[in-house]
Amino acid sequence: MNQSLQYIEECINKQEPLIKVLRVLALYSLTNDGFSEKVFNILRRDIVQTYGYKTLYTLENLTKLGMFKITRSKNNYPKLKADLKLFFEDFEDEEMNDPAYVHSGYAPLSIRLIETLISIKSFTNFENQAAEEEPKTIAPHLHKEEPKPWILGWGDQPELKEPSKDQLIKECPGGPHFRVRQSPVGFKTKSDLAKGKKVILIFFVGGCTFAEISAIRWLNKNYVPQPGKDGFSFLIGTTKLINGNSLIESITETFE
Repeated sequence: MNQSLQYIEECINKQEPLIKVLRVLALYSLTNDGFSEKVFNILRRDIVQTYGYKTLYTLENLTKLGMFKITRSKNNYPKLKADLKLFFEDFEDEEMNDPAYVHSGYAPLSIRLIETLISIKSFTNFENQAAEEEPKTIAPHLHKEEPKPWILGWGDQPELKEPSKDQLIKECPGGPHFRVRQSPVGFKTKSDLAKGKKVILIFFVGGCTFAEISAIRWLNKNYVPQPGKDGFSFLIGTTKLINGNSLIESITETFE
């Protein structure tokens, strides 16, 4: 942690491009669950003195979006890194045997979440549930006011030895978390549900990266839920294609 802060301070002192400094700051905030108030005030002061007072507007934008956070809570990232296996230590460049190949051994958090969710049996096992039936297991701790046809929960309760799927989602950075499933309207029989590959739409609000698209393409080709079963066809929808620079640039106040 101290080495990361020293590197950030060196970047500021060397007057590295502001976009680079803000990207590293956002990454630090994400992986350490925010800054202490004292550290954030020091870094903000150094940035303003080096890059000008107008950067205060950009820093405020990033804070409002939750990319910069002042916190006194524990850091969830080490637990997320372990539970979701974000780093694939046995990665081989030539084999590309894991979605982590897109970052040479690091799997995007969004992809690991997708893998976790599609591993839930009742989330993908449509043939065991007729179109008119509601899931028998309703997640009791989720919002109960959701109207039909949105049915709460995905059914299976996690085993005690495994990390809770709901808890994993709650520990991820972002806003409110809840899970819903829509009744499969339009299917008439279980046999209809069982035919062919199941299509899963993945929609990124705010944008996704080309690396995430490549990782989902890997899932398209390689993910098999059970031996002898067809995989899934993943369709990707997004509001924008982004990278680290374009994301920060869209938030930066230019005053032009």
